[in-house]
Amino acid sequence: MISAEVLAPADPSPRMRTWRAFRTNPLGIGSLLVAEAERRLQAMGCGKINLQIRAGNEAVAAFYRRHGYEVEERVSMGKRLDK
Repeated sequence: MISAEVLAPADPSPRMRTWRAFRTNPLGIGSLLVAEAERRLQAMGCGKINLQIRAGNEAVAAFYRRHGYEVEERVSMGKRLDK
């Protein structure tokens, strides 16, 4: 089993601002990044990609829907240990 994980920090760090710039860029850079990530994961033998998007983030959900992703009913649970 191959697992890949990309985390976006909660704080507005420069890295996060860069990601937001790519995500909202009308030139299609986000689409190119998704396509390349999918290509590389498939070449490594990955058969499925799972995404987690915060509830209510419809713009991002719509972006991934345009790329063939579908909502799968799941419950995501977590526990912060750094508080």
